Amino acid sequence: MVITYHGDNFFRVQSGSLILVSDATNDRMKPDIFLKTISSSIPPENAISENIIDSAGEFDISGVSIKGVQIKKESAEKFVKTVFSVSGIENLRLCFLGHLTENIDSEVVEKIGAVDILFLPVGNPPFLSIENSVKIIKQISPKIIIPSFHGKNISVEFLKNIGQESSVEEKLVLKSKDLPERGMKVVVLKNE
Repeated sequence: MVITYHGDNFFRVQSGSLILVSDATNDRMKPDIFLKTISSSIPPENAISENIIDSAGEFDISGVSIKGVQIKKESAEKFVKTVFSVSGIENLRLCFLGHLTENIDSEVVEKIGAVDILFLPVGNPPFLSIENSVKIIKQISPKIIIPSFHGKNISVEFLKNIGQESSVEEKLVLKSKDLPERGMKVVVLKNE
């Protein structure tokens, strides 16, 4: 699996010929699966992929299982926020928290289930504060954390608060055997 970061909450996950993207800001990648963690009730004029998932529910696309959980306390009439749990890519479980701004309750954590790789929006308002990020990490207990919406100062402060060190990587190349056996690891990806 190869994970690259393209700014904001735009991640690309590739495993063989399968491509999954979250919150893509352009259509040049032609993904097999496109997750939208924030959506409006108005459908997009130019769909990036026919496999757009932008709502709560359970989905199976190309052998990948996806569970979307709506964050009701952060959704409104004009937009809906959804977090996604993804399994079936190289025996790893991924979780995209998207545009989350507040802590999540235990019911959402239970629906998400076990997580190997957590995509976490760290950047202070309008995204998660460092404090709420740390709380969510403790609730979910992922093996790898990949921050999104981060700036250099946020990354340093965030890493300090969770007792981790990290360098900025171009991409993350990973197999399930590469997961930390104990504890967790933070991987900060460079915006491509």
